[in-house]
Amino acid sequence: MRDSKVFRFLSALQPKERRRFRKYLESPYFNSHAKLLRLYDRLEEGLTDPELDLSKEKLWECIHQNEPFEYDKLRKLLHVLMEHAYAFLSQQVFDVSIAAHSHYLLQLLAEKQMESYMPHAIESGMALLQREQNKNGNFYYDLYSIEKFKYVLADVESARVSKSNIQRLNLGAIDDHLNTFFLSEKLRNYCLILSWSKMIEMDTKIPLLDEVLQMAQRDEYRDIAPVSIYYQIYLTYAEPDFDAHFIRLKELIRKHLHLFPANEARDIINAAINYTIQRQNRGQLEYAEHNFELWQYALDTGVILVHDEISPWAFKNIVTLALRLGRFDWTELFISDFGPKIVEEYRENAVNYNLASLHFYRKKYDRAIPLLQKVQFDEINYGLGAKSILLACYYELDEFDPLISHMETFKTFLRRNKSLTQERKKSYLSLIQYTYALSNSHNNKDALKKLKSEIERSQAMSKKWLIEKVDELLS
Repeated sequence: MRDSKVFRFLSALQPKERRRFRKYLESPYFNSHAKLLRLYDRLEEGLTDPELDLSKEKLWECIHQNEPFEYDKLRKLLHVLMEHAYAFLSQQVFDVSIAAHSHYLLQLLAEKQMESYMPHAIESGMALLQREQNKNGNFYYDLYSIEKFKYVLADVESARVSKSNIQRLNLGAIDDHLNTFFLSEKLRNYCLILSWSKMIEMDTKIPLLDEVLQMAQRDEYRDIAPVSIYYQIYLTYAEPDFDAHFIRLKELIRKHLHLFPANEARDIINAAINYTIQRQNRGQLEYAEHNFELWQYALDTGVILVHDEISPWAFKNIVTLALRLGRFDWTELFISDFGPKIVEEYRENAVNYNLASLHFYRKKYDRAIPLLQKVQFDEINYGLGAKSILLACYYELDEFDPLISHMETFKTFLRRNKSLTQERKKSYLSLIQYTYALSNSHNNKDALKKLKSEIERSQAMSKKWLIEKVDELLS
């Protein structure tokens, strides 16, 4: 049962969440099935004891004691437990959502014509909402939702008292909040479309875009975080050569990023990082500093972390950038501080690889090689990176025999790998080819000049390192 859907679900919950789930199952309001609680307890024991027998027969015995085994009944019980697990998660979301509480409470009060209770519910919901830290597009939708019920109440009161109370109606506020939500989400979605369109073929024409862009430029939206940030991201796509758009985006990120939930904040900062990478790829290397500043800000604010963990790919990107900028001491401290935060499955691999990269940049090749030899190649980016650095280490140490052997192994690995694009394979094969040419150059100046010209025109991996090695031989 350890590979069952329900067991994997329970494994993904934090211990605190599992304790809450058990309380949920204990509540007769949610669950009146005592056998379900016994099933849960046995599965939870299995989470902490890998040797515990979780076979279907043993689960049945724990639930039904002396009754004969019936798989269909057990399967049904597991299905019911899974349905409760989904309901529990939904309840968790509802419990922490101020807007959801207010919206459904006000909706029910209105439906039951209990208007006298609505002012307090509106006031309480609005006060809680204003204390909410996240003020992304959804915040303005929540304001819109509460304002709608204020209108319901005001309209009822107007009908009871006098038409002269019509000025109390808040239709303007309702429209303002709805417009802000609409602009925010429309701009956010368009930025996502523009981002994906750089990788796959997509239709970038969307309805009402011109009107949205025109409205987003109005003064009243200048300090509305989701509208101003997504409009600025749009400008970096629309006019990528205009540096002022990016500088303004950085300012807005520092000013407003804390107003977004973590997942949305990561998307925003990644949009800015991707822009700097595009500028670097076009030869504007000064954008590497902007890139580093954004990663540093993401680390300082914790935006980059998910459940206090950092992805091994973000970790590698940060280390690679810092090393290229010559921040060796900073990199060493970063690996020490954030290495333990890498997702456990990839942690050892990522730390070995990135420490090896640091030793390579410090020209401590003897220390890099044993770490690179420990790197597992299950994750293709780490595997290719490790093989590339190992090749460079053997070259730097003049270890010709290991170099030749490694290059042959590397070529075989590339040719057999079916997940790599032909273009990417070609870039690594070019690295091998040019490294071999360097190791056999015999300081022939004319041949080296010709080789340098060829490397400069190529898309070889580690192109900068290859050119440095040619220049060393030419000097």
